[in-house]
Amino acid sequence: MGRPRRVRGWWRFVAWPLVAWLLLCAGLVSAVLWAQRSSEQELRQRFELRISIGADFVSRYVADLIERERAQAVQFLSAATVDERTFSQSVAAFGYPAAVLLDGDGRLMQVVPANPDLIGQDLTPRYPHLRTAVREGRPAVSPVVRSAARGVPVVGFAVPFTTPYGRRVFSGAVEVATSPLGGYLQHAVDLPGTDISLIDAGGTVVGGSREAHTGLDTIADRDPELAEAMQDRPSGLLSTEDGDRYYVIGPVRGSPWRLLATVPYSVLQRPVTGANIGTMAAAAGLLGIGGLAVVLRARAARNRAALHATEKQFREVFENSLVGMAITGTDGRVSRTNAALDRLLGRRSGELEGRAWSELLAPDDREAGAELMRQTGTGSIPGFAVTSRYLHADGHTVWVNQTSTLLTGREDRSDEIATQLVDVTEQRALQQAEQRHAEEVAARAAALARANEQLEAANQRVADLVAMLTHDVRQPIAMITGYCEILTDEWDEQDDKTRRHDLDRIAATAASMSGYVEEILTLTQVDADTLLSRPTVLDAGAAVADALTHLLPDQRRDVTAEAVPGLTVRCDPRQLQQILVNLISNGLKYGSPPVVVRATEHTGEACIEVLDSGEGVPEEFVPQLFDRFTRAGTGSASAQKGTGLGLYIVRQLAHANGGTITYRPRNPTGACFTLRLPAGERDATQAAATGERDATQAATTGERDGTQAAATGERDGSQTTAAGEPISSTAGPRPRRST
Repeated sequence: MGRPRRVRGWWRFVAWPLVAWLLLCAGLVSAVLWAQRSSEQELRQRFELRISIGADFVSRYVADLIERERAQAVQFLSAATVDERTFSQSVAAFGYPAAVLLDGDGRLMQVVPANPDLIGQDLTPRYPHLRTAVREGRPAVSPVVRSAARGVPVVGFAVPFTTPYGRRVFSGAVEVATSPLGGYLQHAVDLPGTDISLIDAGGTVVGGSREAHTGLDTIADRDPELAEAMQDRPSGLLSTEDGDRYYVIGPVRGSPWRLLATVPYSVLQRPVTGANIGTMAAAAGLLGIGGLAVVLRARAARNRAALHATEKQFREVFENSLVGMAITGTDGRVSRTNAALDRLLGRRSGELEGRAWSELLAPDDREAGAELMRQTGTGSIPGFAVTSRYLHADGHTVWVNQTSTLLTGREDRSDEIATQLVDVTEQRALQQAEQRHAEEVAARAAALARANEQLEAANQRVADLVAMLTHDVRQPIAMITGYCEILTDEWDEQDDKTRRHDLDRIAATAASMSGYVEEILTLTQVDADTLLSRPTVLDAGAAVADALTHLLPDQRRDVTAEAVPGLTVRCDPRQLQQILVNLISNGLKYGSPPVVVRATEHTGEACIEVLDSGEGVPEEFVPQLFDRFTRAGTGSASAQKGTGLGLYIVRQLAHANGGTITYRPRNPTGACFTLRLPAGERDATQAAATGERDATQAATTGERDGTQAAATGERDGSQTTAAGEPISSTAGPRPRRST
């Protein structure tokens, strides 16, 4: 069921008054803001006008002072010779603290205070304003300088004048701070907090509203932020920690001076602050009254529309609208279209009348569009707004924003649906282009971030490798070098047993260093992603036995190997040996004997467990156990040497061969590392090759074990760790044997 006609009629009539009220609100707020801005602008202009008037006053003062100087100079200083007394009286009449009189060549004729040593000297090279007056014959004003007589800031006014004896120049020094001009500047503007400064071309303060200073202040010294702002524009708003200030610069004609004035912005805008508050309050009241008027106007409009609405008014709005519009019946067929809609879809006038509305839509949107029109026609919904695709007469697709509303008919007319269509094809294409661009930018940013992460990881790997090489590889080299030096220096003094012991120590240290090199090479292959695996089917028991041959005889006594007969494993032979040696050495080094190596089969996998009877891995370190360059900071690991690479390399080699390595604590104590690799079936050729290799390795191992046992048991003073590394970890001076 649709909404009651009374409710739909109310909203239809209240919409336009509501829009009008909103427009009135927007206009009123805009007018208030405009009035505020106009008031603020007017106050700024009035302040700028004051400063302009002040600059004009200073210009007239300078011009008047120059003219009076010229007149008095012509009257009193035009004689053939001007004595010191006459010149001093003329200078005193002006109240100048200092003055000079030059001839047409710039040579000094008289000076106050008197200085006979300067008479006859050319002063134009030293003073630009005197040079301008002498050579160009026009008045000039100097920058601010310190008076030689009193040490206060003064300004020189150089005035050329003509005498029967040629051109002369009279220049008097004026102390602006104590002159009538200084008094004017102190009272030129009566706004509280206003600061007025008269500055020369170099930014030095000539005078102003502040108290007189004995030094030569510059605007940059007083207010660096203001000095920087002045370089960009002659007036504007300056924000500081003490609040906003408004500044204005006015040029002083006839001089290199400028008049600078600053005033707190709150003081400048104080006359309109109260008015602005009142205006806002009045606007709020008017908006409230306007809202009430909207409600009343809506009710009146609804009542009048029920009596006086005519078809002519509706038709004029419909036909003259710039937005595509159509009227359809509740059955979904077009009854009327306006010219804008015909142009939008490339149709002739009246061509669409009588056609089903869904036929105008693109095929993919027809079903959804027809359903919405049906629900609107039955009154299930009052209308809808949707973006749809329509077909142009030439076949291309037009994207439009569609708004359809149910119009409640009178007793003599049935309900109708009014639809408005706005072409948004270009906006849609622009949005899609922007979206694609944003996706491309995001993709490039993500790629760059990944590249940065990879570069940082590579840099960290290089740093870790260098640190490991510096610490762990350098020490075996130092040990080998030390024992070689002992053998070289004391060869003739030693017996064969001692020499054999030292050589065994060198061999054991070289073996540990070879292990380091093997770890580094494997790590380099892992980082370069060049670690290759050539899996083949191996006998698990033979592989474990082969790994035990890499241990010293006294270490093998602490290792027990158990393997299921006939158990095979698929793995790269060299990499499997590296895995097993690392795990068994790790158990001997960080655990306690006995160490058990057990090879079993489980669910199609070969499981090789390495168990020790030590204290196990600290629980807090287990998450980092297989990471590179990590070592536990507590327990037995903290007292042993190592690179922190062994278990990391074990994990990488296991993964390269399709296997896994895991850790679990052993009950009651100890650690258990489990290597799982794919099991395999050996053929006859592989079995024969494996048996021949095991026999050869057994013979070789027996011979080497006898030699190592003889060497290892001779001396107790040079023990090694379970991994064959020297117990001493000090890479200092070469070791000496005590006698």
